[in-house]
Amino acid sequence: MIEINLLPRKKKAINRFMQLLIVWAVVGVLILGGLVGVFAYQATKVSRLNKDNELLDQELVKLEKTLKLMDKFEAQLELLNTQMGIIEKLNANRTYWARVLDDMADLVPSSMWLKTMVERYDPKTGENKLIITGLTYSNFAVADYMTSIEKSKYFERVDLVHATRGALFGKTIVSFELHVVMKG
Repeated sequence: MIEINLLPRKKKAINRFMQLLIVWAVVGVLILGGLVGVFAYQATKVSRLNKDNELLDQELVKLEKTLKLMDKFEAQLELLNTQMGIIEKLNANRTYWARVLDDMADLVPSSMWLKTMVERYDPKTGENKLIITGLTYSNFAVADYMTSIEKSKYFERVDLVHATRGALFGKTIVSFELHVVMKG
């Protein structure tokens, strides 16, 4: 069978143009729909990320408060540890000076009088020194006293700063000054 096309050729071209137009319109709608979908997805994602940022900012504020509180507690702990160290040192040395003075009293000869006894720290040498001044009748008593001090468990070294002869109530006396380096 033979087909004969009785329609004019222009109508086919218009029909074909319409088909292309419809195809491009569908493609355009699909592309536009895809773009709208991507935009909506991105907008949702941005919204979710903004909410997450707000939550993280709120948590950050809470953690900063906690951190400040922890810093305050650490400062208090450091202060308490310092105070405890001072108390422990005081307890350890509480009877030290009583023992030192007791030992010093036992070492003083009967013919000697102590006038002053002062403790000083020497920053140049890092030593604690006991500066002792006194009176006696002879240089030998000063020498014996220095020897006794050096044998004591509380003192390391004794230096004679001066020993000066003088008179008191008609008697010859020796005025002296000793620098005694204390142990530890």
